[in-house]
Amino acid sequence: MTTNVIVQPRITKITRIDGRVTRLVRSIAVSVDGGGVSQAYVDNGDAATLVSANAYTDSSLSDKADLVGGFVPASQLPSFVDDVLEGHLIDMTTFDDLFNDPYVPESGKIYLDITTNLQYRWGGSSYVVLNPSLALGETSSTAYRGDRGKIAYDHSQATGNPHGTSFSDLLNQSALFNLVYSAYVIGSNTAILASDTLGQMLGKLQAQVDSKEPTITATTSADYYRGDKTWRSFATDALGTVLTGLSTATATAITATDTVLTAFGKLQAQVNNKLNSDANAVSATKLATARNINGVAFDGTANITVADSTKEPTITAGTVSQYIKGDKSLGATATANTADTLVARDASGNFAASTITASLNGTASNVATNANLTGIVTSIGNATAIADKAIPLAKLADGTAGNILTYSATGVIAAVATGTAAQVLTSNGAGNAPTFQAATGGGGTVPPIVKQFSAYQFGGL
Repeated sequence: MTTNVIVQPRITKITRIDGRVTRLVRSIAVSVDGGGVSQAYVDNGDAATLVSANAYTDSSLSDKADLVGGFVPASQLPSFVDDVLEGHLIDMTTFDDLFNDPYVPESGKIYLDITTNLQYRWGGSSYVVLNPSLALGETSSTAYRGDRGKIAYDHSQATGNPHGTSFSDLLNQSALFNLVYSAYVIGSNTAILASDTLGQMLGKLQAQVDSKEPTITATTSADYYRGDKTWRSFATDALGTVLTGLSTATATAITATDTVLTAFGKLQAQVNNKLNSDANAVSATKLATARNINGVAFDGTANITVADSTKEPTITAGTVSQYIKGDKSLGATATANTADTLVARDASGNFAASTITASLNGTASNVATNANLTGIVTSIGNATAIADKAIPLAKLADGTAGNILTYSATGVIAAVATGTAAQVLTSNGAGNAPTFQAATGGGGTVPPIVKQFSAYQFGGL
């Protein structure tokens, strides 16, 4: 029977001196194929001792590892066991030995970091971890305790405020107000919810603020803010508003529930039913206040009879050619001089010629003083003629300065028109009024003696 002995090293650390393995950390497992026997050899710090090694035989000892001084020669160990180098991983491209000198990277070597117990191989451009193991610790390269991690996880899932923390419990509170929130974006213009994140809440609040109107510049209390976002004068716009839809169909008193348009319509309807101060009523049944007519009250509801002894009773009508005489009887007008009869005038208001003939009684002074006489006044009958030189200048009609009174060919008084300084009054012969004309004659000078004679002549000497 052939028996194969298989050595399976389980090594995490190997110490070599001069190419020989002097210490195996942990164990080496040896299995006997076909014999059903498996046995482990544990290093206690001394050279590994193979117990009952001679109990197994093999027809070919060339497949077995030799022992030299109780140790397996390095040449008979697998290459990954022989080529383990200890040191420290500086970075993924540098691995120092125990003397802090960097190894030259080789692809067939195993590099053991004695600080983390992690094994690495050179991958051509960087060191690659072979069997990463997790050690307990509180660094980036260690694992945290599971029990504590469970407590931390459960706490992270708790809702509300399990510690009852208030804002005053926070340290460096002012730093919160100076924090730049990079996740902030303007959100929807909706109310914030309890389920919103801080960023969503800030975004919604800003969106709500953005949707509001900007600050409105104040004006005066007489203005109002119109729908087109401009200030307008209330008085100007109200007075200029067209009363579209105004109805004057109802003439009743306005009430507190009426709109302005309805109130205006009622007022106008009431005014339309009133009289102007200078107007007459079209119809009325009764005066609001009765009035007395010659002592008789009258309110318009019935006729009244007014009795007054100081007034004449009804006069019976006559014709247009009649008149009321002093005895209150009707008399006929006459066209001639008839006793106790009125003389009619023509359409122009004149009496017919020779209609009235009568004697004037009184003195001439009474006639001149109290009567306005027109036409030619002559002395007829007992009338006394106006005395000579009895008419003063004030009684003469006004004329033009420089005119001279004269008589015409018919004996009617007339005026001679004023001449110029170079003209002289010249006679135009009998029957003609004189006129001012240019002087005619020899044109010579008058001798002095003639002048003297003339002066004597006209002086009356």
